[in-house]
Amino acid sequence: VDDDDLQARAIELALRRSGFGVNWAPDGVEGMECYRQLLPDLVITDIVMPRRDGIGLIAELRRIDPATPIIALSGGSILGRLQLLEHAVRVGATATMSKPVALADLIAAVRRCLARAGRALPDDSAARAPSVH
Repeated sequence: VDDDDLQARAIELALRRSGFGVNWAPDGVEGMECYRQLLPDLVITDIVMPRRDGIGLIAELRRIDPATPIIALSGGSILGRLQLLEHAVRVGATATMSKPVALADLIAAVRRCLARAGRALPDDSAARAPSVH
């Protein structure tokens, strides 16, 4: 879930190349609708977005689903970014990363979060690829 189309598409491409199924939403409102329809194995969300920010999205996801891993991303100034990411953890993010994110590091974080949650990874013999939203 990210309003930065260029960043979101780069992340989507990297995840798909790593064997993950991916769905994208441009803000927290559409992200929540998409989550309810698709029930992904993991959610990656930016924090600062229009209509509904990532903090609100994370909080609502945790109210309805305490188990799905959530990775929160944030850019901006160092102090502001760190405060936002700390807040994301307090409301339920599983992991956080600063933007711009190194795609290899993000893929590694996705794999770690899915493994900790006991979810299938693309190289497992699962019937379907893990879904990342």
